[in-house]
Amino acid sequence: MRDRAREVQERIEEGYHELEQRYDDARVQLRHANDSAVQFIRENPVVCLVGAVGIGYFVGRLASRRWLT
Repeated sequence: MRDRAREVQERIEEGYHELEQRYDDARVQLRHANDSAVQFIRENPVVCLVGAVGIGYFVGRLASRRWLT
């Protein structure tokens, strides 16, 4: 019985460490993606502003058609 409990505990600990590693990897990838986005925005502010206005206009048009009819 103790051996089985120890086995289960080891599996749980292994699973925890695997999840912890995946979380750390995801956090690093998200930080890298954020840094890339910030760099792109700083290098191309006009393109980003025009894109944001265009997307806002498009979403506004879709929303007004859906909820007004």
